[in-house]
Amino acid sequence: MNNSQRPRYSGFTLVELLIVIVVIGVLAAIVTVAYRSVAAHARDSSRDAALSQFRSAIEAYHASNGNYPDPSQGGVPCHPGSGTQCTVSDSTLGSFLVPGVVSTLPNDPDKGTSKAILYVTSAGGTAYGLLMLGYETKPAMCRYLGPGAPASWWSNAPAC
Repeated sequence: MNNSQRPRYSGFTLVELLIVIVVIGVLAAIVTVAYRSVAAHARDSSRDAALSQFRSAIEAYHASNGNYPDPSQGGVPCHPGSGTQCTVSDSTLGSFLVPGVVSTLPNDPDKGTSKAILYVTSAGGTAYGLLMLGYETKPAMCRYLGPGAPASWWSNAPAC
């Protein structure tokens, strides 16, 4: 039998199949990493929006009442001197904002609660500050100080 009469097999060799499988695996890994990064940025943007909503709600409360919410009136001090910082989901702070100012408190997108935002106020409610925790693509935390708040509150955190 000469070469021209030998049967020809069609198909892919094992090496060709392995190369295709490796290329597909590498592309899948790249897409997975890119997706996680985009998802983390989206959650951080949602955290920024939640912080903005709290700022707006607190400022609206101030416009209506002449002072910022002071949960210490409910027995829970949120003053820097007391060593206690309230989370914004605490019922004492929430009772000032819900339902009179906002219908619901926004939640942290990753944790499902709003405990990623801390609130502190001066005695008498003349100033306030917010500390956002849990960022993934930025510094881990940032602070927002309302009008009249001293720069010493959460001084180790960068401004939002």
